[in-house]
Amino acid sequence: MLKRAARLFGASLVGICVLDRRWLYSHSYHTLTKEHRPVVIGNEFNYAIVLAHEMDYTVIKSAPSFIADAAVSAVYSRMSVTGALLAQYIRGLGYKAIPMSNDTATSIPLAVDAGLGELSRMGLLITPEYGPRVRLHKLFTDMPLVPDEPVDIGVWDFCVKCDTCARYCPSQAIMRTPPTAKTNNICNREGLLRWPIDAEKCFTYLAKSGTDCA
Repeated sequence: MLKRAARLFGASLVGICVLDRRWLYSHSYHTLTKEHRPVVIGNEFNYAIVLAHEMDYTVIKSAPSFIADAAVSAVYSRMSVTGALLAQYIRGLGYKAIPMSNDTATSIPLAVDAGLGELSRMGLLITPEYGPRVRLHKLFTDMPLVPDEPVDIGVWDFCVKCDTCARYCPSQAIMRTPPTAKTNNICNREGLLRWPIDAEKCFTYLAKSGTDCA
């Protein structure tokens, strides 16, 4: 019922997982006051609902371009509406809900836990339906739900053999070496085997180009 509601409100994909608190950010940052504040999520919030929104294929393949940026921005705008509607729907059933976008917790590990896809060499979620062409957001709730299971669609094994994304990355921020638990910088989470992105290279490219590579 909840997944049907989420799709009605605009989500392309919906998955559910038990909230693994390792994926919570420790602090938020207020851009106006420049204050760091602890992220506090009550213990009653046991589940995460993860939603993916498809980005338009024809438009996004023009990246890097301002047209592709518009496709990304349009999805972020729709995400906010979808998250607010689904949160209010859950509250109407008598439960708590906290909707969020890129804040509060990392979206990709939650999406993996919720069975929406697998982590790839380029650091993005790969879904069976849309590949990496999605944007993610999530809700935390105390509503008792049946969690989905992580999926194995062969992405990890494929990425071990293929480094096409790394060769074509305009900032060369994607590793061509085997997966590792080491980190490049503060933007990487410690203790996880994967291909950590070099965030400084990525963000420097974004700043210089005035657009993003999508």
